[in-house]
Amino acid sequence: MIQRSDAVEEPEDKKGQPGTSASSINTLKDAAWKIIKGDFDSSSKLYEIAASDSETDEMRDLAETMGMLSVKIEAREFSLEQKIEEIKSKNEQLEQAAKLQSMSGFLLSTTVILLSFYAILVSQILKTDWINSQIQTAITYGFVAGTGFVIFLYLRKYRFPLSYWGLTLNGSKRALIESILISIPVAAFVIGLKIYLINTPGNSFSGQDIFITTTTGVNLFLYLINSFVQEFICRGFVQNNAERMLTGKYKSFIAILTTSMLFGVVHMHLSGTTIFVTIFAGIFFGLLYLRNKTLVGVTVSHFILGELLFELGFIG
Repeated sequence: MIQRSDAVEEPEDKKGQPGTSASSINTLKDAAWKIIKGDFDSSSKLYEIAASDSETDEMRDLAETMGMLSVKIEAREFSLEQKIEEIKSKNEQLEQAAKLQSMSGFLLSTTVILLSFYAILVSQILKTDWINSQIQTAITYGFVAGTGFVIFLYLRKYRFPLSYWGLTLNGSKRALIESILISIPVAAFVIGLKIYLINTPGNSFSGQDIFITTTTGVNLFLYLINSFVQEFICRGFVQNNAERMLTGKYKSFIAILTTSMLFGVVHMHLSGTTIFVTIFAGIFFGLLYLRNKTLVGVTVSHFILGELLFELGFIG
């Protein structure tokens, strides 16, 4: 009698193949949930399953696919975080720029009011009998020093970097050399112009000496300080603020022209020649400052050419 066996013989193609353990399936489940929650530390376990000889081919392929998916998602999240940080940084920069632009407008308006008040005050004082050149010089120096001190207090309060206003030695060597090299031919030109006017009848300089005034060491020192403070106000403060308020291709030149015209008007109580020379010198100094963004060179040039123009009688 033939007995039937209840055992089912395993197919030939399945014999000897590894099986899938419950722990491996649980590992895949845990890894999937962690990936969903943004935890990518389980990638190493996935690759261990993918490299295991005790797992089926399907399980190894699935583990490898999930591992690659985890790496790609992690990379994309990292890239997204970087983009978010960049956007935050740009927003902060835009907010800071808007704040600076608003403050620049306020400061520029305040400066214009102060300079207008100065021009009106001086023009009225000149109508009195007791005023003379020494008192006028004292008033001018006092106003310049007072304005510079107020601006300095403002900078100290809001803690702007000094380089923001041209108070830096970066590029100062180049600026100093350029200012001297440029000032020499300009000085030669104005001396030649004075000689020409002396020998040309029918003008206010006809018959004058080349140098009509003399100065002392103390006056030179005071004028050097005055030159620095004026450049700090004109270039470091007014021109910089005007340039930051404006937009467009020609904003720098417009800022230079605005500053030069403004300080030309401040000298309207003096002669027409002084106004013209002041405007022209303002444009020259503004362009010189624009090249290096430091007050070192432009202050030296202001001192050399300004003192020369006083000595020649073109201003004053």
